[in-house]
Amino acid sequence: MIAKVHGPHVEYIDALRQIRTARALLAAGIPTAGPVGRISHPIAARRLLVTFTEDLGTQHPSPSQLGDLVARLHRTAPLTRIGLPARDLVAEAATRLDLLPPAAITDRDRAHLHRFLAEAAAGYDRIEWPRAVTTHGDIGFRNAALTPYGPALIDLETVTVSHPGFDQAAMAWDRDVFGADPAVYAEFSGAYGYDITTSGAPMYEAMTPIFGITAYLAYAEWSRTQPEARFEAEHRRHTLLARRPLPWDWTIGLTRTATPDRTENSN
Repeated sequence: MIAKVHGPHVEYIDALRQIRTARALLAAGIPTAGPVGRISHPIAARRLLVTFTEDLGTQHPSPSQLGDLVARLHRTAPLTRIGLPARDLVAEAATRLDLLPPAAITDRDRAHLHRFLAEAAAGYDRIEWPRAVTTHGDIGFRNAALTPYGPALIDLETVTVSHPGFDQAAMAWDRDVFGADPAVYAEFSGAYGYDITTSGAPMYEAMTPIFGITAYLAYAEWSRTQPEARFEAEHRRHTLLARRPLPWDWTIGLTRTATPDRTENSN
């Protein structure tokens, strides 16, 4: 089994929701790491919460297996009875932008990015989005395990009921932002059954600035403790401020895994 030690910011109800989400997904036929035995609630240890789930191993699915799994998740009836939270990515990004210290960004650039974020949010709000059970909004290979019975979801802390666009677009951003092999996205979208970069191009265009600002913030925050991340943070900021069209030439790092054998940490 896996013992997951939650950070000090995680409340009991949030850790409990992950357990309930796993059970609800399993009941709906979506493979995931289930709670172990009779340990059905978070346990406190040294002021931190710990939950226990099955160990599904370290192998990751192929792009087609991941695409099929995400499509099945999105077809699942919304899990409304377990209290899945709503998530406002724009508000989260605005707050994180305000919290960046002066050493990370000038007041002028901060104001420009706030303006860009507001414009992106306005375009985003003009679209009528479908609703579904979604994952991280940036799902990648590290968010799923390949078991003897097929692929299974892991990391359920950000599962919510919202529109599936960010899940659909995640692999496309690996291609268009980080230069990943286009064949990976083609295989993923083919298995999913929908290419958001063509059939849903207006949605993809509306989401990309929000994703870009969030991905910049990941590096800007990281550079506070890891100075070697500062160059990439500045490169991302300059790309956004210049309103450069895709493709971008960012270095993959904290945001997400681009191929099954590359790992990173977005938290």
